[in-house]
Amino acid sequence: MQDLKWFSKFTKQALSSEEMKAVELNAENLGITELQMMESAGKAVADFIERRFKGKKKLLVLCGNGNKGGDGFVTARYLSKSHDVVVGIAGGREKIKGASPLINLKALEASGVEIVENVEYELRTVFDHADLVVDALVGTGFHGPLRSPIKEIVRTLNDSKKEVVAIDLPSGLDATTGYEKEAVRATYTITFHKMKEGLLKSKKAGRIVCADIGIPLKAEVFTGPGDLLMAVPKKELFENKLSRGRVLILGGSKEFYGAPSMAAIAAYNALATLRSGAGYVVLMVPNSILKVTREVSPNLIVRAAGEDYITDLKAIKQEIDKSNVVGIGMGIGRSIEALEAAKEIVKYALDKNKRLVIDADALYALGRISLSKNTVLTPQEKEFETLYGRKPETEVDKRVRQAIKLANKLNVVVALKGHITVITDGKQVKLNETETAALATMGTGDILTGIIAGFATNGAQSMFNITAGAVYLHGRIGDILAKEKGTHILASDLIDQIPLIASQYSDNTVV
Repeated sequence: MQDLKWFSKFTKQALSSEEMKAVELNAENLGITELQMMESAGKAVADFIERRFKGKKKLLVLCGNGNKGGDGFVTARYLSKSHDVVVGIAGGREKIKGASPLINLKALEASGVEIVENVEYELRTVFDHADLVVDALVGTGFHGPLRSPIKEIVRTLNDSKKEVVAIDLPSGLDATTGYEKEAVRATYTITFHKMKEGLLKSKKAGRIVCADIGIPLKAEVFTGPGDLLMAVPKKELFENKLSRGRVLILGGSKEFYGAPSMAAIAAYNALATLRSGAGYVVLMVPNSILKVTREVSPNLIVRAAGEDYITDLKAIKQEIDKSNVVGIGMGIGRSIEALEAAKEIVKYALDKNKRLVIDADALYALGRISLSKNTVLTPQEKEFETLYGRKPETEVDKRVRQAIKLANKLNVVVALKGHITVITDGKQVKLNETETAALATMGTGDILTGIIAGFATNGAQSMFNITAGAVYLHGRIGDILAKEKGTHILASDLIDQIPLIASQYSDNTVV
């Protein structure tokens, strides 16, 4: 495969808060621990201060209760040998979240640094001491407004007119939106790994320095659990089955009834990943296979959409109007009437601004339809050849180029399936590598379509991010099942594993 660095040009140059969290989680999955990243971050800030502020001997490091506070503890420990350092912690140590910050607080205590807990009550004293302030209060997980006591600390810090070095981003700045009404006014900001989107919009960040903290390139180029974390629909306390999104799966014909059922069940499981109540999935199939499809699962709502093929456009359009996501293609056949109907369905869904997942036979119906970035195509090699005009190459870098060209040509997200699946929106690229050939069996692609459709109800994420997370989950399940059952697994084996694996990833952001 092409040198990994070649793929870096297809990664984002500025990340949102969720994207940065995903990269960190992927790095942990590759063996770079949270503690290692925290150590590297704190050391990078300390090295910068040593270079730029050698004459500032009295330092105040203001620390919050999350991982950014842990970065501050590391910074203070490194600077304690050559500077007079005071560390102020917002609230008591019992409020500190996470093992890594607590480990670094213990190490800091061993360095003999003065630590002021509940620093909000002693602000005048600690500010009088300082020549330079290090802001380690709240980080990329913050989404305003600031709460007490951080709010009071930030206001006092800004009023003090002290020079400030902000860790990762000024506290109170939203890393994604750039909201900064209450943010720290920094002289310098030392951000990590990559620029944050919010920093590009900030007037309070001062001069920005981007420091390398050892996150491997593979954490961005290849999918990982962080991509799954972004894609999984988020659970809300007062949600119901409809608030979680409604998915319409269109498939089947008089010849094929298994594929759309698989996809619909997969979508149902994807919506129910946290076992907090099911979403709403409607499966529409031809009347000729209605009875046998209804017998697949009592969890499915199955309706007729034509006699032998999905051609009842009036009934289908009524369901599209009520749905958030439409998945189409599995087992519809390639008869002229089926493909003509599929073309009209795709056009209508696009006109209604629905998210679309197009797979299998429906890929042969696209023709000159103008698509959108809310559309995902999931071709295997033969289907890709039909869309692109040439077989996909075997070398990964060449496959990437081909997939990018197709994504740009059709204005869609492409997931070119294979041992290394290529996911691209024409600009960004993610690769997903599976450890087994177990997924090379009939029906597993239908399951992937269902997972993407289920996750696509997460309207907070782009279809590129949704697809990357879904492909990772699909491949991860395949790898797990291959170890349990060998390479001879059935597509149906994947279904029950969807919520079991996906539910391991819920948003527990620590700032």
